[in-house]
Amino acid sequence: MILNLTSWGFACTFLALAWLFAQGTRKFPDLWTKLPRHQVLGEILGVACLWWASQHACGMLEGGLAKFRIVIRLLVPVIAIVAYTRLDFLFARALGAFFTLMAALLLHQAFAVHLPARAVYSVTCYITGIAGLYLLGAPWRFRDILEKTKDRPSWRHASTAVASALAIILIVWPLLG
Repeated sequence: MILNLTSWGFACTFLALAWLFAQGTRKFPDLWTKLPRHQVLGEILGVACLWWASQHACGMLEGGLAKFRIVIRLLVPVIAIVAYTRLDFLFARALGAFFTLMAALLLHQAFAVHLPARAVYSVTCYITGIAGLYLLGAPWRFRDILEKTKDRPSWRHASTAVASALAIILIVWPLLG
């Protein structure tokens, strides 16, 4: 049940991206310049991802290293402030972090559930994780994709189809298990 809810929640992200590629970039022509660099949305999503990642990091510190958990927790607000003041393309980077963390979570949850043709679901998770790492490393590509979906119908259709296909797999596949 928890896999279903998590997977459906992540699918909503891809449905939002599908709408953004299909309609959003045409309804809001300057969105491609503003959204990837949006500071407030990027900071909100980024702080959530930093906290989530810190929980993973604290879980790995065992034994004698457990005393450093407080350092990890104290670094979250420091990194959030530094990111807000120093990083460009903050929303695109935070979206990449969210994709990466969600892919890892879904793979972990899917391991405990018997899914038919688990490879399809796993490949979908790996694709989103790799896309997240790509957004973290080259966040300006998100801006470029948004610009291309605004100007070129072929990019608009292809991007919408990929985001929709990922959403459909994330919605339907857990129901098969």
